[in-house]
Amino acid sequence: MLVLKRREHGFTLIELLITVIIIAISISLVTPIGQIAERFRLDYFNQRVYSSAMLVKSEAIKRSQLVSACQSNSGTSCDGDANWAGGWVIFENPNNDDLIDPTEEVIRVYNAIDSIIEISWGGGTRLSFTSAGVPVTSGEFSMCSSTSRAIEERVVNVASTGLISKQVRGACP
Repeated sequence: MLVLKRREHGFTLIELLITVIIIAISISLVTPIGQIAERFRLDYFNQRVYSSAMLVKSEAIKRSQLVSACQSNSGTSCDGDANWAGGWVIFENPNNDDLIDPTEEVIRVYNAIDSIIEISWGGGTRLSFTSAGVPVTSGEFSMCSSTSRAIEERVVNVASTGLISKQVRGACP
């Protein structure tokens, strides 16, 4: 006598539960990934602005003259835009004006940020350091995401003593 086993098709209850748990975990991880990515992006640009401020200071000391950074969309002139995410330029500025004259060397150009980040400088139209490593005006760079997510503000503070520091503050305004 030949006994045929009937083969069952489908999922067992345990397989179904594991699948549902994996889907639930995946969905819960997807939601904050956007916030995590924005935080990493803000941290990256916070470091970029911090290193730019340090470069302005060190070049001023090294060259024994005033060195400035200003917002610049073109990389050849100061534009005075409030949002530095459009790019900025670091240049020799011995005459202490907001212009990049033909005789003044452009030290470094930072291109526009293709991002949802807004960068503002609260110390006037430019950041400048004297040959002694002291800023002409103190202030801070503030970086926030333009999305509606609650992301902490990143700040690069330039103190009147020349100290440059990074901070994370509460939610962006």
